Parts: sequence; structure tokens; C-alpha cells
Amino acid sequence: MISFYGTSDRGEGMCVFLFLKIKQRTNTEQNIYMPSPKRKSTRYECSLSACVTGWERVRVRFMHRLLRTCVLVACLAVALTASAEAFRDTPRHEYGPQVEVLRERGIVRGYPDGRFRPDHTITRAEFLKILTLAVTGGAEEGPGEEVCFTDFRGPPQWYWGIACRAKERGIISGYADGTFRGGKPVTTAEALKMSVRGWQLPLPISVEPPRHWYDPYYVVAEKQGVFVAIPHYAGHLLTRGETAALFVALGGNIASVSLPAGSSPSLSESSLSPVAPEAKGDESSASSPRIRCPDGRVTSGACEGYKDPVARGVIRIEQVSSGSGETTVGGDNMPLVAFDIVAGNQDALLTSLTFRRIRGDLGATNRFRLVLPDGNRNRELDLVLGDGVVQGDTLLFRDLSVRLAQGMPQRMEVRADVRPVNTEGVLAIGFATDLPDYVQAHGTVDHRDITGIQTNGAPCTVVCRITVTTAPERSLTVRSLGSLFVTQNAQTVPSRQILLGTRSDPLLRLTFRAAAEDVLVTSLQIGGGTESISALELTRDGGTQPFAIARVSQCSPLLSGVFCALASDGILRVPRDQEIVVIIRALLKADTEGGRSGDTVSLTLTSATDGPAVLARGASSQKTLAQNNGDTVNDGEVFIGLAVPGGNIPVVGPVHDAVAAKILSVSKNSVDADGASVPAGMATVGQFRFAAAAHRNTSQGTKRVALTKLVFTVSAVNVSFLSDSFVLYNTADSSRQAACQESSTTGQILVTCSNLGTGAVPFTIDPGGSIDVALRGQLTAGSTGTRLLQATLGNVGDRANPGTIEWEDGVYPFQWVDIGESQVRGTLYRN
Repeated sequence: MISFYGTSDRGEGMCVFLFLKIKQRTNTEQNIYMPSPKRKSTRYECSLSACVTGWERVRVRFMHRLLRTCVLVACLAVALTASAEAFRDTPRHEYGPQVEVLRERGIVRGYPDGRFRPDHTITRAEFLKILTLAVTGGAEEGPGEEVCFTDFRGPPQWYWGIACRAKERGIISGYADGTFRGGKPVTTAEALKMSVRGWQLPLPISVEPPRHWYDPYYVVAEKQGVFVAIPHYAGHLLTRGETAALFVALGGNIASVSLPAGSSPSLSESSLSPVAPEAKGDESSASSPRIRCPDGRVTSGACEGYKDPVARGVIRIEQVSSGSGETTVGGDNMPLVAFDIVAGNQDALLTSLTFRRIRGDLGATNRFRLVLPDGNRNRELDLVLGDGVVQGDTLLFRDLSVRLAQGMPQRMEVRADVRPVNTEGVLAIGFATDLPDYVQAHGTVDHRDITGIQTNGAPCTVVCRITVTTAPERSLTVRSLGSLFVTQNAQTVPSRQILLGTRSDPLLRLTFRAAAEDVLVTSLQIGGGTESISALELTRDGGTQPFAIARVSQCSPLLSGVFCALASDGILRVPRDQEIVVIIRALLKADTEGGRSGDTVSLTLTSATDGPAVLARGASSQKTLAQNNGDTVNDGEVFIGLAVPGGNIPVVGPVHDAVAAKILSVSKNSVDADGASVPAGMATVGQFRFAAAAHRNTSQGTKRVALTKLVFTVSAVNVSFLSDSFVLYNTADSSRQAACQESSTTGQILVTCSNLGTGAVPFTIDPGGSIDVALRGQLTAGSTGTRLLQATLGNVGDRANPGTIEWEDGVYPFQWVDIGESQVRGTLYRN
């Protein structure tokens, strides 16, 4: 391909000459650009792809003739169909590239003076015309119905047929009153709807109806990145340049329009230009084009001396319905009103807002301020735009200087502080819609006031350039400062043997109750731990997953055995006048990780206010609760160990033992059922199974349960035993028995089997395993009457009354078992 710029009188000859010289020297095709600095140039392109096939096999002299012929024909064709230059006012315009796309495809043509006027607004009829060309390339132009809307009356207009064909295709439907309103400027929302329907782009599927009719079309546009190019505001009046940007960004297949034979695009009217009544808008006259200038003059040339107008600024405000809220006396930075605001046509400067009291007393609050909220909901980072002044029932924000960028919505809020001496009540404010100027602003380009407010769609008696949609007001309920009461739950937990390397059973149950407002617990400091604990889990009663983890590393300063859970946004929210029960469990280290058998744990909450156990703040007031001052007044404080105001009482949980191995259960395991006859002679009195928990404690060898002492209570009614006849053995090897001592031979007999770990009888239990032990004795003839016989292991789960079962875990001796039972009864014999 050879391309260059030159004048028409020398174009063909230069094309032939350059092509031959390049072909002879490089045997390649190249693009050559030769712009003329003085004369209007036309681009020529010379292609020989169809002429030079197999040229090496043809004699050079014949090929030269063929080249000359092909080049001449190609260049003449290009010269006749070359497109016009870019518009005079678009090369440096922000939408210049998009306008050029439409121009090259014949969709837009421009004014006779070579301008496009990209900043002029575009009417609905003009937009529909260009959209139809972009979608169909003009293929559907032709005769058809031309009266399909109720406002198509009087002399026919150039766009009636276009609108009717678009209506048939479902691109438009008109307004509810049956009109089309072709002369009305098109808005962004209307343009998007027509464009999406025109190119038949798929709409999102939703079960719920959209909040606004244009929402589905906005979803399509947002996915295509349309709003990077044009303003987002739905009511924005689209310009000619933005129309081109919309079409290109939307990604539809933009058609090309072929020019009629003999027409010259450089002289034709733009299909979007202002049109004289006698013209059809998209039709042109090459001989004497006539246009109507925006200032009313009709001319056959350019609108000399006319300066493009700037569209008057507009503003739209939509109040956000945010329901009700709560705060407390002294609450800071509380939101009263929230709204979205956006400027159209040009940037605007917001200078004044006025609100009216709806309920409550404005004097109960102070420091009203208009803020631009931080996107991360950090109120400390909110931008304060101005302070409000209270005048009776009116709240005024005067002397504002808030710049509103065209097409860029912003969320604003009115905030206030509640006075510390205020009493409980309800406060609500709203826009002062009874005033004609409760919103004041002006454009930053034309510096003209933006006047006229339309509220909630009410008719305007003047031109309304400000549109306000209100919502139900936000009611702010003011309550007394909140307090928090933390006590040990009435359902206390028993002492536990907590196995190293596992997650323990509950070690402490706490009750949290909030008064006056919801309370956020931000820090919890739990003492009484040990180095055998890696962390504490905090779980709601009935919950399965912890809501917080307390660790030593989270405390400041670090203290031995003290675990802390903290979060600035709260580890636990306690609803007002409700109780939350929290269960605390331990995550224990294995003995190979530093866990120690024999450690004792008793979790506590200190009553001290210096280095307090609990820190909290009011969820509504955002005030940090004070530590208990010891009086009997509920005044925004944290109370420890108390359900009513008063001096703190420490919360102290039960004592638990850390073990490296553990007896999991003790149960009756006899072949004889209850009610069996009393045996005679040397017989088994009771048989019990001891099971051990599985674990991973293997430091210096696997840790096993070793029974060292068992104390049985034998009830013998009308039954007697031979003195010194009781023995204990492992049923796995009945030949090896351990001797036991009895307190008597009949009645309530205490049978003590001691030193089990030193004899030859095996009474050790592997992790996850079990053994069966049997107590035997020599029965003698008893008294007459009903005979009863039963062996029992009593007080087995009472840490405070040990001695019934004694055992070791390979490291440390213990005198009680944690099996959830207070006694285990053997078979009841009767006859």
C-alpha cells in the first residue's frame, strides 16, 4: 500500500512514480505521507495487491506497463471516494476520537463551516436519527407510517418517520401521555435506553423490580465502562460529543453509511445540526445549504460571530431513607439526614442549605455540621463542609463553598453532637421545603444562580433547575448513657481435668448485660491462666464457633497467665436490656509444646479499675464506658461481678487441673444383671471398666493412666465376708491379684485397694484404651431374710473430696477423676 497527501492535479502521476521507485529498490510495499503545507491536501492510497501476483515470472518491461495501469486506476478510484477531513473543532476535543469514528462511517457530517459543535445539547429526535444510522446504516430508511405519537400533528416533521420505525422496532415507546417530544433535549437515561434497545444488548435478569426505570440500562452501561466517558447523572442533558462517546463506549456494532452518488460530505449538513423549518434535518443541499443559527439567524454559511452557549447548571438531590437510630446523652457525630447530590450541564457551587425541625428540640444538640462521609465509614476521617446555625426551628448552613462536579454524585450527611446534659427524647429534621430557596447554588462556568426548586415532582410555577426528592426522616432516639454488667453465670461449671494438647470443656461461664443502650465490648482481660494454655476461646452459649480468641500476646503490658481479646470495632455486641452468656474454653499445649501436667487453672476477672478486666463503649453514643466508681448510680459504667450498681466483686472461676493423660469414663461392666442372686463362696462382688482418653502427649514416653488406689463401698445386707478375703484384679489376667483391706465384714464395708501401681498386677491404661477390674471376696453364711449385695465407687468426681480413685498420668498424681459422674454402682445382687 502506498499513501501520500497531495493536490488532485498531480496526484495520479506522483502515485505512479513513487510506487515504481520503491518497488524497484526494496521489492516491498510501503506507506508514504507527503502533506502539503500550503495547499489543501487529499490522501491518496495506491494498492497493487491484485495486480502484481506472479510478477517475477513476467518480463520486466511488460510488468512495468501493467504496474502503471493498475496504479493509475487505483489512485483515480481513491481520489474520487476520499473522505473529508476531520471537523475543525474536534481534533483537540476530549470526544474528538469518538466523533471521528462516527464521521468516518458517515453517521455524522458536520456543519458547512467545517465544525461539529460537540458541546451543543442534542434533542431526542436528533439522537434517534443518529442512533438509527449507527445501528442500521440507513438500511431501514424509506416510506412508512409517520403519525404514531399524539404530538405528531400539523405540518410533517423530518423525524416522524424515523420515530415511527424506531417505535415498531421497540427502540422507543414515548411518554405515558402518548407523545414523543422530539424537540426536547435527550437525557443520559433516555439515551441509554434507546441505545441498549437499538443494539439489542442483553439486559440483566432480576426478580425484584428496579428502583428506577433506567436501572437495568445503567447496569449494561456500567459493565461497558460508559460512565468513564460521559456523566453518570440520569437527568444530565446529553451533548453531541457525549453522544459519540456513548456509542463508541457502549460497544455496539456501529454501521457505515454509504453517501449518495455525487454528494460531497464536506458540504453537507450534520444530521444533528439545528434545522430550518423547511429542511428535513438529515437531508442536505450541496448547492445552497441553509441552517438556522442558535441565535435565530438563518444563513447559507457559517454562524459567524456566534459563541457556543453554556447550558445552565442543574442540581438533583435525593434524600436517603436511613430509618431510625439511637444515641445517648453526650453522643458525638450522630447522623440526622443523608442525601445524594449531583450537578448537571456544568460544575456547580453549593452555597446554602436550610433544614427544618420535625420533632424534638434542636437545642438538645450542638455543633451541627455538613460532612462528606469517609468511604471506609471512619467518622474521624469525614470531611466537614460547613457548620450549621440554629434559628428557632430552622437549621441553616450558610456561606458554603462546596464544589459539585458535573455528573459525579456525592453522599452528604448532616451530623450533630448530643449535649451531655440532655434528657431522653427523639430528634428529627428534614429539608425546609416550605421555603422557596432552601437549596442555593450557582454554576461555576456561567456563574449564574441555579434557581427554582421542584420538590417531590410537584409542578413548578417557574423554571426549576433544582430537583429534590425527600424520604421519610431519620428519627434519632436519645437515651441515657449505657452501662455494662459482667457476672459469673448462675449455671456454673464444675472443676475439670483438662488434657494437654486438646480443646478443653468449658472453664468459665460469664453473663454480659447492657443497660440504656447496646454496648460493644472492645477488650476482655482474663487472668488465672497458665503457660500450658496457648489461647482462650470465647463462644456464645449455644454457638459452635468462637467469636473471639484471647491470647497473652494481645495484652499490654504482657502478664503471666493473663489473656486478652480486643477489637476496636468490638469483640461482642450486647443488646440493650438483654443478656449474653459467654463460654470460655482453653486451647492447651501438648507436653511436647511446653504443656505441664499438674498446672492448676482458675480463670478470673479482676475487680480492679486500674488495668480493668473489661473495656466497652456505647454502640449508639460511641462513648467509652467509665470504670465503676463504686457508687450505686448507673452512670455509663462497667460493673464487674455485679448485677446492680455497687462496688466491683472479682469473678473467680472453679479450679481445674492440667493432665497429660486422662480417665475418660468409669462404668459398670459385669456379666450379671441387676437382680441376680447373691453369689456364694469366693465370688466377684463388682466389675468396672476404666477407659482413657486418646492424646498426643509423648514427651519422655507416651503418657498412660496408672491406677494407684481404689476405695469401694460394699453394701452387704444379711451377707458376710471372710476377713481379709477381698482382692482386686485385671480381668485380662485373673491369676495376678492385689490384696485389699476391709473396714468390716458385713453392713457398709469400705474396701481399700492400695499400692496398685507397685505390685505385679497391671493396672495401666493406654491412650484411647480401657481395662476391666474386678473386686472379689469370700462370702460366708449370712443372716436370714432378704439378702442384698452391691459394690460402689463413690465421690469419684469431687475435687474437693478426693481419695475414692487415685491415679497418675506418668508425671503427676491425682486423687479424683473428671467423668461427669459422682458415683458408679456395680451390679445389685438380691435374693
